[in-house]
This record gives sequence, C-alpha cells and structure tokens, in this order.
Amino acid sequence: MLKLRLLLVVGFLSASSLLVFADPVSTINVTLDAKTLNSPAQGGVIVAPYFLDVNSANNAPFKAPSLISVICDDFPDHVSVGEQWTANVTSLSSGNLSNTYFKNDPGALSLYEQAAWLLLQTGLYSTPTDVATTGTPNNIGNINFAIWQIFDSGVSGTSGWTTGTVSGGSAAFWLQQAQTMAPTQLSYYSGVQIITPVSTVTYNSTNGYPDGRPQEYLAFTPEPSTFLLLGTGLMAVLRRRKLF
Repeated sequence: MLKLRLLLVVGFLSASSLLVFADPVSTINVTLDAKTLNSPAQGGVIVAPYFLDVNSANNAPFKAPSLISVICDDFPDHVSVGEQWTANVTSLSSGNLSNTYFKNDPGALSLYEQAAWLLLQTGLYSTPTDVATTGTPNNIGNINFAIWQIFDSGVSGTSGWTTGTVSGGSAAFWLQQAQTMAPTQLSYYSGVQIITPVSTVTYNSTNGYPDGRPQEYLAFTPEPSTFLLLGTGLMAVLRRRKLF
C-alpha cells in the first residue's frame, strides 16, 4: 500500500511588477498522476516531485488540462495514484491562510514561509534562490523531509530523516537554513501557491486504503516575465508517499 502527500502555493504579479491580490484563493479539480511513482523514495517514502493533473480550474493560476509538479508539506495525510479531489489554491504572498491545513499552528505564516523558501531551493522550477548563500547543492529528498518536519515534529524520528554531513545537505541542515534564512517579506513568495484539498477520499477502489483527507501541496508559478502577459503565476512542489 502506498501513502502520498502534496501541497501547492500560487502567487500573482501584475504587468507593472506589483503584486495583485484580487482573489488570493481559487479552486482546482485534480488527480494524482501515476508519474509520481517514478519519483525517488527516501526512508520508504516517495519524495518530490509529485505530479497533479489539473482537470478544471476556477479563477486559478493553472490551466486545465495540465500536469503540474508539486511538493508535499503534509506528512500525516495520505493519497493514492488516481485519486481525485477539489482543492483551494492560496497565494502565500496574500498572507491569507484561512483555507490552509496548518492555519492554526502557532506562527503559521512563518512556517509556510520556511516551507516556501525550501521549495525555492529544490531547483525544480529554476536555479535555487539562495544557493550562493547556502553554499550547498540542493538535495530534494532532504529538503522535502525538512518541509514535513516544519509542520510535524515527529518526522525527525522517521527513517528518512538525516543529520550530520550528507552530500547536498541533510534534512536537519535544510531545516536550520529555512529557520534562519527564510525572508519575512511576503513579496518574496509571490510565485508560491498552496494547494489544500477541500474534499475527502473515503475509499480507494484500487488499493482499498481509506485515505480520508488528501495531502496538501506547495507549487510555484511562471517567472515574472511570463506574468507581464498573464498577470498570474504558478509554482508546483511535490511531496511524498509511503510504501507499506
């Protein structure tokens, strides 16, 4: 049996390079794509990238149909390939977390900023934003585990958690970097989107696992130059799956 998770974050930029937040939350209907099974595993868990098929979009920064890559920020919940659900898409730069899973966590905005900063270090969307500062090549598996630890303190006790000297930086290293280096200016995260499911999956006919609440994902939208034409952006981040 397999467990999966995902989270997506979306941002907006106007032609004048000013952020616009006319509607920070939109909705999409998505399916977890089988391409996710080709992503690497760490500690028996599939890590980023995950892949979502966007089947329909309502005022969202994603086109439908399209395939987007995401990273999961939600370790406890589960998803299975082929599952479908509706999700809210929240622009992190709006500062409005009312539709996200972890909105009630102490310091929630700071936690999402740390996770988004880590997303931007994966190299999945472009050159890591602070690679010159960190001086460490990206390591997506360990970055993903660091993101999970931000929202679930028990992740550091799993077999996928790494410490010490590790090529590309351990999970503990990346967590410490995020806690000390993530900017607090919301404009820094203008391309980051949070994808939060609003519908549940009670039973999966393929593997029989009662997945319940699907995972949340982070993603990234197009570069600012694209925003000059579209007025919106997209970014996708992937996250993990567990094998049983």
